[in-house]
Amino acid sequence: MKKPVIIKLGGSLVTYKDKPLTPREDVIKRISGEIRDVWLSGYKKIFVIHGGGSFGHYIASKILSSKKHIDEKGFAEIAWYMNELNRIIVKSFLEKDLPAVQLSTRAFVYKRGGEVVISPEPLRSLIDREIIPVSFGDVILSDKDFEILSGDELAWRSALILGADIVFFASTVDGVYDKPPEKGGRKIIEKIKISEEMNIVLEGSRHIDVTGGMYTKIYSGIDVLKRGVKGFIFNGEVSGNIYKALTGEKIVGTVVEY
Repeated sequence: MKKPVIIKLGGSLVTYKDKPLTPREDVIKRISGEIRDVWLSGYKKIFVIHGGGSFGHYIASKILSSKKHIDEKGFAEIAWYMNELNRIIVKSFLEKDLPAVQLSTRAFVYKRGGEVVISPEPLRSLIDREIIPVSFGDVILSDKDFEILSGDELAWRSALILGADIVFFASTVDGVYDKPPEKGGRKIIEKIKISEEMNIVLEGSRHIDVTGGMYTKIYSGIDVLKRGVKGFIFNGEVSGNIYKALTGEKIVGTVVEY
């Protein structure tokens, strides 16, 4: 039996990050078609997670810049806009005859004592019945306040819940580069072994371009990587890449392992 497939769709992949509240509808439609082809290839246990892009990130940034924290109204506002983006993506999946459903992250994930706690039954039950849950980076409850859980962290942690060997990250770049963008002649690193290159990753040094979102993507998975799960970062903007990656074909990208 095939292992569950977990794919995180980057916020910049599914939205125009420089245009508030604007989905990349053509990209979402293409991705839906590729996921359908993965499904038809026999991979029936699929968990899709997407980032906030110009929906969640935009609203959260606006709230934090004015209030400096997320209050009850801010929690509700971020949740509403993330549900809207999620609805757009799930609708596209349904139009491709995929059995996809919305699964709000805040409904099964919370923080207790600073630790992320996932209630596994909603997720496992859907996956076991070959329904595709579509979740997202979201606002979640903690024992004291409201917090934001990134889609990257949800993807990593879900691998332990579902027993996946690898987490796929579809981004807008080809993988992790050996140099920052301002340096010429840079190349994709095919594999990063965190146990040997932890200092480089944590420092975000001049030797590897792990700044910003890429740094967070890797760092948020360190505890999961230590338990044998791998990550694969690749370019979801390239037509066919999502299908190829999820069905085991070799494409350009970076494998991250411990």
